[in-house]
Amino acid sequence: ERLRRAIEIETVGVIFFKTDGSITNANDAFLRMSGYNREDLAEGLVRWDEMTPPEWMPHSLKAIEEFESTGRTIPYEKEFVRKDGSRWWALFAATRLDEEEGVEFVIDITQSKRAEEELRKSGERITNILESITDAFVAVDRQWRFTYINERALTTLQRTREELVGKNMWEEFPEAVGLPAYREYHRAMRSGKSVHFEEFNPWLDIWVEINAYPSESNLAIYFRDITERKRHEEQLGYQAHLLQNIRDAVMATDEQFTLTAWNTGADEMFGWRADEALGRKVYEVVCSENSKEQLAQALQEISDSGQRRSDAVRYHKDGTPIYVEELTIALRGEQGEITGYLSIMRDLTERKESEQLRRSEMRLRYQAFHDLLTGLPNRQLFLEHLQQALRHTGRTRERKVAVLFMDLDNFKVINDSLGHEAGDVLLTTVAERLRGCLRPENTLARFGG
Repeated sequence: ERLRRAIEIETVGVIFFKTDGSITNANDAFLRMSGYNREDLAEGLVRWDEMTPPEWMPHSLKAIEEFESTGRTIPYEKEFVRKDGSRWWALFAATRLDEEEGVEFVIDITQSKRAEEELRKSGERITNILESITDAFVAVDRQWRFTYINERALTTLQRTREELVGKNMWEEFPEAVGLPAYREYHRAMRSGKSVHFEEFNPWLDIWVEINAYPSESNLAIYFRDITERKRHEEQLGYQAHLLQNIRDAVMATDEQFTLTAWNTGADEMFGWRADEALGRKVYEVVCSENSKEQLAQALQEISDSGQRRSDAVRYHKDGTPIYVEELTIALRGEQGEITGYLSIMRDLTERKESEQLRRSEMRLRYQAFHDLLTGLPNRQLFLEHLQQALRHTGRTRERKVAVLFMDLDNFKVINDSLGHEAGDVLLTTVAERLRGCLRPENTLARFGG
């Protein structure tokens, strides 16, 4: 009875075979997959060795060796040839029935293989349908009793076959009652329609993706661990959130400098919306005054070291200059070739303007308190220092302040006879020599002018 119910699974082919290549019986699902009929089967035209393409025969022979030595095969994939000569992909798993015969479960994964090939060509690393049905498989009857559990499912559930086969699913896993799986499995049984969903398994602490296919007598359940994918999606979502909310401008291009990514920070910094910027050349959107030689030198540096950091001036959409700190990183493919560039720019305009203002203030203060010719403190700054020294002396009687006033006699004669430039040289020379005779805490000032 259990075998009959297994054979009735509409989505899984079942064949009874011998190691000599013959197939003694098969369910309708397998005949439908392979294009044969009951008459072909009765006439002995349905043989697994003749359905196996030559290049796949070593895989089949290896599976037969494993079958003969262990009594079963680890699930494996290969191509089969239909009656009309077309090929189809299938997933196989066999177990021994007796000394001469075995039973093999066959799942048509042709569509999954095609999807996998398309995803591989496009560079996308996503899990396809094949993975969702090959990780683990269990079957339960209408009373929710386990009728079959494969090895992968046992590993995932951390139980043995003896512990589960014939037992009620909800009694063995009461933690599942109330979870999405409980509701979805019952819905599938009631409606007769397959269900697909994801849920977090609290007692195993993993995320699983589940496909369940009902039939008249049972429910076939395929599930796989997608915890890493969920973590990856969560990480990608977090990173995308960061990129969109960070104030820095983040942009990426391909190797031809066409913009492929543009975050909100870039919108705000340069005034271009993402839909305006993406697909355009980066130098059309983020303008600079660099020459072709300078750009070539920068690209060479990025190619050699993998990245380049610099301060630069870029321009807003309206032409306003923006001072930025820029980090550009080369993105490389599997062979080490440059496939694009990632740039992160931080707006330094306010800081630059603040630094310029601070330098201007410092310059004005210096000019207000120093003699511009000699660089010595002027009368006003000298008097401030003197007042500070006198206040300090008033608090500490042991300290005294000495003030020495010096004059250059007949200095006017030098200016009149040799010119003011010679007089300026004399003044700066005297100032330097006097400064060299004093300690750092002493003050030397020029009163004249």
